Amino acid sequence: MTQYTVPQRAPRQRRSLSRRAKILAASLLLPISLLAIASTPASAAPRHNHIFATFQFVNNAISNALAPIQNAIASLQTQQTNLQTQQNNLATQISNLQGSQGSIVKELTAYDANGTKLGLLVNHFTDTDTIYSSALDKYIVISDNEYSSGALKFISIDSNGIGNVLFESPLYYQSTDCTGAPFLITSSALGNNNYGTNAHDVISFGDGKAYFVFHVPESPQTFTPGSYKTYDAQSATAPCTPDGSSSDNRQYSQLYPVSLPFSLPVAEPLQFKN
Repeated sequence: MTQYTVPQRAPRQRRSLSRRAKILAASLLLPISLLAIASTPASAAPRHNHIFATFQFVNNAISNALAPIQNAIASLQTQQTNLQTQQNNLATQISNLQGSQGSIVKELTAYDANGTKLGLLVNHFTDTDTIYSSALDKYIVISDNEYSSGALKFISIDSNGIGNVLFESPLYYQSTDCTGAPFLITSSALGNNNYGTNAHDVISFGDGKAYFVFHVPESPQTFTPGSYKTYDAQSATAPCTPDGSSSDNRQYSQLYPVSLPFSLPVAEPLQFKN
């Protein structure tokens, strides 16, 4: 009689243990793998990231391209700062020079020989001095000390020692008898602009017999003169002459009489004090 042997279950147990071993090994390998990944430097990932590498290349290229421009901007800013500093220094120097000139003009004052104040000294020349009169708000030319004695007098100085004398420029009037306001032709036939030249100066007429000024600003008047008078040095007079020969209207500037704010004739030699 044939005998039947029941198969043993031992091999199944070995297979079951083998599967468990695999699960156990996998459970042990997972933390180790995660730990290895976590310990890998972050910079190592972009080595295999082509997109990151492209962005990095473009960023480097832009930085390299902008570097010369940024350097140029920094250089221009430095130059601008230096120019501003130089400009400030020049402005300070100009201000100091102007202050020095102003102090010289204010401190140096002209007096006559009797100690009477004449005005602030503006210019000093070989034959005349120019002073500023605050009372008239005009400049006055006075003969210099060298010509204070003797009969020698320059033709540009009247007998009172005042300069800016009218010679060949007559005084014009709208009337026929030299009455009313006197006028001086604005621009002569030779092109001399009497108003522009003497707008801020005292004008002497008749060897110191009269002094005039212009008002500034004031527009000239256009008319045909009715009379005029010119000073004659030989007779020391200024006769009136009817002006019947003038037929063309021309421009004339009105003169205004003034009295000088100091005694005449000017006592010389002049004195200058701070």
